[in-house]
Amino acid sequence: MQPSAADVEAFLQFGAVVRGEFRWIRCGPFWKAQVSLEDTYEGAKAKLVGTYNPKTGNLSYALIWAGCRIRGLDRFGPPHPNPNGELLPCPHKHRWSDRERDQWAYVPADITASDRHGVLLQFLAECNIRFDGLYFEAFEQGQLL
Repeated sequence: MQPSAADVEAFLQFGAVVRGEFRWIRCGPFWKAQVSLEDTYEGAKAKLVGTYNPKTGNLSYALIWAGCRIRGLDRFGPPHPNPNGELLPCPHKHRWSDRERDQWAYVPADITASDRHGVLLQFLAECNIRFDGLYFEAFEQGQLL
């Protein structure tokens, strides 16, 4: 069952914590990292997912709850078409609505970091998620470019 926009707002207002490892691993030609959120609204099972395509430079972070991307950030990549036909460049963020689900995006002013970890922390700040976990970037090992 997908959450309502009111549920999503309550989830975000309540906040959450990342205490686990957010570790980039190779998945075919792409990289992925994910971690479960703790101390969530009504014990909701939610996770934070990152994806990275080194060939195109596309970097995305998503907050997933009930199988739905309730918040997302696309740092690099192609423009996003909103339901009204407006094309938004990257970076852009996705927000959940009852009508369009995660298809509505907007251009944020708060994504200013130039590194993946900094971008992640800026994304989490808007989602009211505290990062107390461990962050491992594969590029520190010479693997991500």
